[in-house]
Amino acid sequence: MRNWENIQIDIAIIENAMKQKLRENEHKGYWDKLSPLQLAKRLEEEVEELNDAILLKSPVDIIREAADVANFAMMIASNTFRRSFPEPSNNLFIIQKIEEYLNAEDQD
Repeated sequence: MRNWENIQIDIAIIENAMKQKLRENEHKGYWDKLSPLQLAKRLEEEVEELNDAILLKSPVDIIREAADVANFAMMIASNTFRRSFPEPSNNLFIIQKIEEYLNAEDQD
């Protein structure tokens, strides 16, 4: 059985690490012009770095590399969503569309 309080803590850990890594790499610019395949290639590279960190590095390095993996997965999802629904004007619209899309997929 899942403990949602623990899951919220787990999400907060990776979320904070993701934000930190994004801030550190702000100079690289936004990812909206990259294709899903370009981002998937970078994701594969980050997974390799995560594997290396798991074998050779400290817990902090593992968390940071996991954040890189999560960020590239987020970029793929974000670009895919924004290209599918280009007209969002506010965050509530975006959240509603995501929920509708994911709920429709669950029913298949």
